Amino acid sequence: MSELGPLRGSRDKSFPTELDRQAAIEAFRNRPETETGWDRVREMYSFKNRDISPEMRIVSSATQLSAIMGFMAGAIGAWVPAKDEFMRLNMETKFLSQFYFNRALSRHQMRTCSKQGLRAGARLGFFTGLYCLVTTTFAMYNNRLSMREYAAAGVVTGSLWQSKVGLGGVVVGGALGGFLSLLAGAATVRVLDSYGEDFASMRYQIHLDQLAVWEAEEHARNEKNVEALLKEARAELEEEKRAMGRKTA
Repeated sequence: MSELGPLRGSRDKSFPTELDRQAAIEAFRNRPETETGWDRVREMYSFKNRDISPEMRIVSSATQLSAIMGFMAGAIGAWVPAKDEFMRLNMETKFLSQFYFNRALSRHQMRTCSKQGLRAGARLGFFTGLYCLVTTTFAMYNNRLSMREYAAAGVVTGSLWQSKVGLGGVVVGGALGGFLSLLAGAATVRVLDSYGEDFASMRYQIHLDQLAVWEAEEHARNEKNVEALLKEARAELEEEKRAMGRKTA
């Protein structure tokens, strides 16, 4: 049986029955006793079907989204200060016309906003990606998602983020990160409990979604292969017709 349980035996592989879903979730809860935390972590960092695991895809998506949001926030926030900086640096500069002034101002603003946006996006994306990676790794190792995993991830992420400040920064960053992550973890766990969800059901759902993506990609590849074969067959048929025409002539 695959790690998605009896999903393959359902009427529709993309939409299993509720009985299949519950059986697959139980399979995630009751993995083999010989399976260790490191086995789950290796599974998370492994490649399947030439693609990253579903857990790593979530980490990657969160990182990309945070980087985009950070870039937008940094660029928008630097627009007005860039204008003020340009005016301060060019108080005694004489421009040939208003057109040259506006062009120079626009270039300065675009250059400054791009630089600040990239910097903010990189910082926020790195922080979010690191936090999600550590949280997911701890959750995979312990096979659960509780406040302890969130707090541990916050301590590790906060300590690494402030490590450049020194030992004091590591201690403060770890303590603050652990406290804030504990609050976030408590809220997240409470929401999951209210919906009757747990780590096993979450893993099942993301693996099911990833399976649907792989099946869609496989279907698309098969369609492309069929189209290529049909095109090749048409070309051979046309070539045979031309050859017969030459022989007749």
